[in-house]
Amino acid sequence: MRLRATALLTLALTMASGSGCGGPADRVWVTGKVVKGGARYSPPEDQDLSLTFIPLEHQDAEGKTVKGGDQYAAEVNASESSFEVPGPDRLGIPRGKYRVALTQQLKRAAYDAAREKSSGKRGKMPLQRDTDMLDGRYGPTSSPIVVEIARSEEVTIDLDKVHPAEPASTGKPSARRGRDR
Repeated sequence: MRLRATALLTLALTMASGSGCGGPADRVWVTGKVVKGGARYSPPEDQDLSLTFIPLEHQDAEGKTVKGGDQYAAEVNASESSFEVPGPDRLGIPRGKYRVALTQQLKRAAYDAAREKSSGKRGKMPLQRDTDMLDGRYGPTSSPIVVEIARSEEVTIDLDKVHPAEPASTGKPSARRGRDR
């Protein structure tokens, strides 16, 4: 009986000490929405929107600020123009400062239709499946969207309040370049 009580106590202490090392207490749950023109932003029906939170700096299990780290994909609900960032183990992500990358790509059926349409035309390069329809303006290294996450909260990404960088893929200036910032 005494051995059983000792084993249970050891198990309880192990679980309690393990929960403080990168567990839920060190993580935050981020939800949000993407807006443009004062309304929720939804990509065209034939495209998917992806968001990725890329840490610029975050807090480790001991609360120290460190640079870099894992990237966290958001789960996007296109019909609601909302997202959540559950983290890799669905326990949230570390507190910190993140660059938010947005990409918009053709859905499989739209890609197949566009490729079929362009296949008979000479001199026209077929569209690539992973082509970002936002021209890299909000890419992993070029996105001007930076958010600081200190607690579980809702984040609003307003595409009218950020000035995208030059498209990474084409080198052409974006439509906002040259306007008052």
